[in-house]
Amino acid sequence: MKSEGKFLVDWRLLTCICVGFWVGSAGLVSAGSCGPAVDSATVLVWNLENWFDPVYRPPHDDPAFTPRGEKHWTWERFRQKRNRIVRTLLSVEGRWGQLPDVVACCEVENARVLHALLDETVLSKADYAVVHHEGQDPRGIECGLLYRTSVWTLVSSRAVQPVPEGKPLRPILYACLQEQTSGRYCHFFVNHWPSKRGGTSDRGRIRAGDALLGAVDSVLREDPGAWVLAVGDFNDGVQAAALRRLAPRMQPILPGVAGAGTGVEGSVRYRGRWDLIDLVLVPTAGPLAPKAWVFAPDQLLEEDPRWLGVRPLRTYVGPRFVGGVSDHLPIVVRFPKNT
Repeated sequence: MKSEGKFLVDWRLLTCICVGFWVGSAGLVSAGSCGPAVDSATVLVWNLENWFDPVYRPPHDDPAFTPRGEKHWTWERFRQKRNRIVRTLLSVEGRWGQLPDVVACCEVENARVLHALLDETVLSKADYAVVHHEGQDPRGIECGLLYRTSVWTLVSSRAVQPVPEGKPLRPILYACLQEQTSGRYCHFFVNHWPSKRGGTSDRGRIRAGDALLGAVDSVLREDPGAWVLAVGDFNDGVQAAALRRLAPRMQPILPGVAGAGTGVEGSVRYRGRWDLIDLVLVPTAGPLAPKAWVFAPDQLLEEDPRWLGVRPLRTYVGPRFVGGVSDHLPIVVRFPKNT
């Protein structure tokens, strides 16, 4: 099973049809080569699907993810998932020749679970540091970021809070990192927009998009040539109203597929249908033109017995523990440091 540099053709056609004004020559970025390049920055973007520790900490409402809860979530199962996440980061090094410089995560409970990836694993020999800000999500579903201190220096970070829609919306994690060789600043915005669960309207995602645009505009007013990457789980495709509102100031980067990935056509799969909701956006007029891939190694996939083909290997399917990581596949983003 091998598919390297393959385009997500269906998604690309859908993008051209539905949001043609977004897809100009700058937006159609080729998947290109997956080979290592020491002068490139590598970023991994991943929704880790309920990456919680097994400790119940009110006011966070997550009793299901405890040893006595509905999921019977134990430290043994926590460590198993942790090790699979670490193995995936090492797989990135195996394919692209380097560990990710930056790891942007969604659905993490707290800074503790991020530090768990770095403590008592082989990543303890690397030089990652954690960026995290506590949010107001009732279940403690937040965003986090890891960065390598030998490559980047943290300049500042904060939570960008969208205007509430009835209840508080998850903040966007902002981190400004300085690349140590070039001295250039890269502004990361890690997004986890409201889901469509229960038929939720677009309003929450539109408010999140407005907050993102406001924060990006603020950066570009100070430094029009800044590196800016908006990444994460947007819970919608680029044809959706909330994403269309970002045009023409932001544009999506079209990914290919790297890894085993036979039949992989997106980052998530629901009832046999692939979709791409884990996105990479850059300013239309900015200097960055990164390349991106949906990363689909064997260890992140399983056979789909009902709809055939393959699907992401989750931690749970309903109440049943199956031992995977997430219902999302990660996205790998690369761009030259001398841009």
